[in-house]
Amino acid sequence: MSKNIQKTAKRAKKGKDDSRHRVRTIILSVVIGLFLVYDLSGIGGNIRFYTKWITCGQKPVRSGIMFVGLVPHYEESPVFSMMRLSPPLFCSPIDAERAGYSANIERYEFPHLKAAGEFHGRPMIDHDTTNSEQNHALKTTLVGLIIATTLAIGVGRLYHAKKHSKNR
Repeated sequence: MSKNIQKTAKRAKKGKDDSRHRVRTIILSVVIGLFLVYDLSGIGGNIRFYTKWITCGQKPVRSGIMFVGLVPHYEESPVFSMMRLSPPLFCSPIDAERAGYSANIERYEFPHLKAAGEFHGRPMIDHDTTNSEQNHALKTTLVGLIIATTLAIGVGRLYHAKKHSKNR
């Protein structure tokens, strides 16, 4: 009889270990999922940045934050950033200058276009493209936040329901 009690105790302990492992796996999956949603939403932007880096074969430059400088400009991209906010990325400074972004934050300067003999006055920025890229980034950010919130609520409800079903 004592062997039966020991077997039952081992099964109960194994069941607890399995449920703890399952909970940890679910939590880890949710954390990884939330990170991917965050990064793909347009706020993180690291996956998009590294994809552009691979496509270009070199570290891309990005458009600078519009309200920081006096003119639309480009700047070096950091290797890692928690919040990239999905600015337009360019393979090289000359590509950014062709799109109308200045090398100088305070005034229009296009040294790479001048060196290549392509400079014929100030390039015009396609504001419709810039605004549509910003709108797209905002929309994907909102969709990502909605998905992340829904996912978090769903996991919380599952955890809460499972916890209460064991107590009964």
